[in-house]
Amino acid sequence: MEVLPNAANTIPGQVNLKLDIRDLSNAHIDAMMLELQQIMEAIAIETGTKIQIQPRLPNDPAPARLHIQAAIAEVCQELGLSAMQLPSRASHDTQEMATLTDMGMIFVPSEAGVSHAETEYTSPEQGAMGAEVLLQTLLKLDQHYRSRSEN
Repeated sequence: MEVLPNAANTIPGQVNLKLDIRDLSNAHIDAMMLELQQIMEAIAIETGTKIQIQPRLPNDPAPARLHIQAAIAEVCQELGLSAMQLPSRASHDTQEMATLTDMGMIFVPSEAGVSHAETEYTSPEQGAMGAEVLLQTLLKLDQHYRSRSEN
């Protein structure tokens, strides 16, 4: 949020707010945007303020492929690691890769569950296990795709 002017005891003349709305469904995103727009219009009328929405960087959801999720879970089981499926509403490289090929993601534990923050820490051992899961998953998927191309 950018508040202008950003001074103590001053009512701001302008506030710029960036909001990242993500979901696994474009229909849900559209519904949330419509609801947000309606609420903001009501606030603008009630308070006599000017509110604008300027959508930027719209991204389609990029769900992980089920066979990739299954391969990751199978590898974790084979390695004696716990695993859970998490929906990811990621908006980064994975989303771009999903436009080119099938996609899945492997998350490794961070200390105290802290993620995407300065205090995030993943031990070297956890990182190495994540790399092993990735390697074994790629080998398993190589077999999967090879057998599909032979049929």
